[in-house]
Amino acid sequence: DADFGEMAQTWSRFRPGLVAYEDSGGDLVQTVGLFFGAGYNGDDGGDRFGDLGKDDRTGSVGTDDYEGNGVFVVDARDGSLIWKAVGPEDGTDNGNGWSPATNTLEVPDMKDSIPGDIFLFDSDGDGITDRIYFADTGGILWRGDIIPGPRSAWTMTRILNFGRHYSATNADDRRAFSRVDVAKARELEPGQLQVGDPFDAVVVTTGDRAHPTGTDVEDWVYMFKDKNIASGAPPTPMLEHDDLQDLTDNCLQDGNNSDCPDLDGNGKLPKLGNGWKVRFNHCGDAAISVGTDCGEKGLSRPLIINNTVFLTTYLPPAASGGLCELAQGKGLFYAMQLQNATAVFDFNLSNNTNDVVLDRFDELASPGIPPAPVALSAGTILRPDLVVQDVPPPSNGPTFWYETYLR
Repeated sequence: DADFGEMAQTWSRFRPGLVAYEDSGGDLVQTVGLFFGAGYNGDDGGDRFGDLGKDDRTGSVGTDDYEGNGVFVVDARDGSLIWKAVGPEDGTDNGNGWSPATNTLEVPDMKDSIPGDIFLFDSDGDGITDRIYFADTGGILWRGDIIPGPRSAWTMTRILNFGRHYSATNADDRRAFSRVDVAKARELEPGQLQVGDPFDAVVVTTGDRAHPTGTDVEDWVYMFKDKNIASGAPPTPMLEHDDLQDLTDNCLQDGNNSDCPDLDGNGKLPKLGNGWKVRFNHCGDAAISVGTDCGEKGLSRPLIINNTVFLTTYLPPAASGGLCELAQGKGLFYAMQLQNATAVFDFNLSNNTNDVVLDRFDELASPGIPPAPVALSAGTILRPDLVVQDVPPPSNGPTFWYETYLR
């Protein structure tokens, strides 16, 4: 089918959401759309244009994909294409923008496959999906604005660059395979609770799912602050890895930022206004040691509940097992405050001396690659090792819930 010629390996699942768009006659149509990424391209030259693909964990940085580099929206009733955004078909294709004949938005910078699920967002609470977020295997975080009206006005914007396009080195060849998570938040003012300007917090983890035991990439978790909260106002310019505050050392846990990097002349952290990042490199804390870079990576989606970011990471084994032994590696379970990445639980009682020491992560009791945590209720989540974890209560008053029926 020509409508889906950009499809690669179909890793991305359908995500349903109510969409509104003008049909060819100018009438506004509302229907349930199924959103999905075009998939994973990792076949090293086996796709329709014979490019080098992304399956190149042999010491070389990834290359452009010409399959899987797209996003589709189809009508849930009959599977017909409502809209798609796709990247170049080969190295000479620069894209032609919107094509009404094929309902296609050609995006020149969409050069990497999209295996993860698409996050759907309703920015104004009217029940209609008007924004989408996702990240790709080239290390780009994207935002799509799909405002009710003509599909020619729907846009795709790069908002964060943290992979090979930011730095063409093995260490920075970060790839996203999982769905991002998004939550509405407000800037924190000292000593007060969320009284600052609003933003949409977008959390993305990196890790090469196709090569889980690799150790040559420095993987991170990012919290990007999208301050253009009204759909149709794409953030510009695109930010990069270095533009976010590095909080790997948890320098804000004690409430004193004097030991944080990138302080300005007033002792402030200007980069925190863009968001934060934390590097995964804690194999030593889990009794796994393979040198400076241990290969810890995020291979499942993060989860935001009550201003807390929950996620899991995988720590590959230091060495493969023998003929009668399977080396599975280990997993860590993280819980960090959304605003500043500080710890919220006391996972390790042994490091408490004269005071309680909060810990960002806990070692999972189950071996192997851990799945994502699952929300059980507003106050609990299920960890991959089947431990029920309490969620910190909301700090800014009562919450509510609602249910939307898609018709």
